[in-house]
This record gives sequence, structure tokens and C-alpha cells, in this order.
Amino acid sequence: MTDKKISALDAASTPLAGTEVLPIVQSSTTKKVTINDLTAGKSVSASDFVATGSITTGRTGVTSPSTSDGNIFSGTYTPTGYTGTNVTVVTPSEAQYMRVGNTVTVSGYVSTTCTTASGTLPTFTLDLPVASNFSAASQGTGTAVFTSSTASRSTYSQIFSDSPNDRIGFNFNCNYAGVNPFYFTFTYRVI
Repeated sequence: MTDKKISALDAASTPLAGTEVLPIVQSSTTKKVTINDLTAGKSVSASDFVATGSITTGRTGVTSPSTSDGNIFSGTYTPTGYTGTNVTVVTPSEAQYMRVGNTVTVSGYVSTTCTTASGTLPTFTLDLPVASNFSAASQGTGTAVFTSSTASRSTYSQIFSDSPNDRIGFNFNCNYAGVNPFYFTFTYRVI
């Protein structure tokens, strides 16, 4: 073999088999070692990796996930609103959601119209971006807030999973007979 600089050598075929020989300097003497022997007894897993410089990573976006595959993904949807006690109109706007495994978090805006102020607990429901099969009110919870320049109109809403309909439910104290807009966030389990 003629003497060549390392930079002038041909590239190896990959993946390597582990039996290839590399030159090393050990105790001031050039010796040979196989790739398998070079890593023998040493952890080469990513969990033991320690970075001493910058790291560049890539990511693959999930654009059309299955609703049951458990990936991390996000999106927008416009929920369908359903009236309930003391509510005649439910008008949701586009909402955003993020799913991580079997947990979904949603935030958005919904406008409701109460028929009478106080006296009854108004309720309404919204459908979900990822279907679930609720069996208890605690499997989806959150809060919503309606603030007004007229302090007596401001209120909040309790959000709960509506197990009979597999929707998310809102109930609130209606302080104003008319339009009551809410900003909301809730989290639920995909069951």
C-alpha cells in the first residue's frame, strides 16, 4: 500500500460491520483495533450522550395524524355548539388544540346568549377536536372567563366532561340577559 493522506483515502461503505480495522496511537505506538473492540465495554447509547458543543436537530411534522395514534400534534377546529338550560344561542369561533398522547388541551372563544339573568344555572356544550368516550365529569375540566367593562356582568364558567353526549360542558352564573362571550381553556383525556 502506498502512503496516502487520510483525506485522500476512499470513503468506506456503510453501514460498517464492526470488523473493520482502525489505526490508533497507544503508549506512543501505532496499533490496530477493530471497531467492535474500540467500543467494547463502553456505552454507545444516546441516553449516555453528553454534548460539549452545539447540537443541530431535525423534526418531522405530523400533518395528518390519526386521532388514535398517540402522536404529539396540534391543529384548529371550529366546534359545534349545543344550547342547554337558559341559553338560546351558542356561537363558537375557531379554537386551537394540542394532543400529547391521550391528553388534549383546547383553548378558544365562544359567545352565548342567556335568556334570563341569574336564578338558573345556564349550560351549553361544545363538541371535541378528538373524540372521547367520557364516563365521568372529571375526565375533562377547565375554566372560562367573561369580563366586561360593567363589573356586574363579568362571570366565569366551570368546564366539565359531558359524559352522556361525549362533549365538553360549560355552566355559569348568568349576570346579564343577553350576549355573554367567554375565553376558555380545557383539558381532557381521550378514552
